[in-house]
Amino acid sequence: MKAIKSLILCGAGLMTLALGACSDWLDCNIDPENPSSESATYQSRLAHIEFYTNSANQFAAWRTSMSMGDWTRYYNGSTYWAMSYWNPQTGAVTTAYQWWFVGAACNIDDMYNKAMDAGAWHYAGVAKVIRAYGFMLMTDLHGEMPYTDALGENATPKFDTGRTIYLGCLNELDEGIELLQKTQDASLPTLAEGDFWNNGD
Repeated sequence: MKAIKSLILCGAGLMTLALGACSDWLDCNIDPENPSSESATYQSRLAHIEFYTNSANQFAAWRTSMSMGDWTRYYNGSTYWAMSYWNPQTGAVTTAYQWWFVGAACNIDDMYNKAMDAGAWHYAGVAKVIRAYGFMLMTDLHGEMPYTDALGENATPKFDTGRTIYLGCLNELDEGIELLQKTQDASLPTLAEGDFWNNGD
């Protein structure tokens, strides 16, 4: 029995040494096809942000036109019929919000910060313009919502009034326009590399 306990303790000790001796043993699964927040470049983020912003806009237009009665579905047509008589399912009215916040907005500050650090003024300017556009769209749809405290580490951000959001967005648009007018170093990626909306124009 004593020999078995010794063997188990020796095995546990060796395992502890083996696992503790290698500080980067979990770093074997870095996937170059799925960039992390640290490795994603500002130019690769822009196309992603544009895709999700565009989708949020399309969902907003589609769902609001249904709820306003611009077009309806046949009787008892489930989700879309319920929208036409103002009895929507939760998912039907939160889709635009989710696509904006989860797909686009959560990437904008990182893109802006990386672009500013690199002196890529045009990417930073576009980040400000899209951020303002998205928050104005969401405010038009939902009214009071997080803005000044949004997209941070706070799990329960405070809500801002529509006035606060719109004035903040107007300031962001001014900053975006100013950044887009700056001359960018020719060695940096051009806006066309990441901009699939306007090819950098």
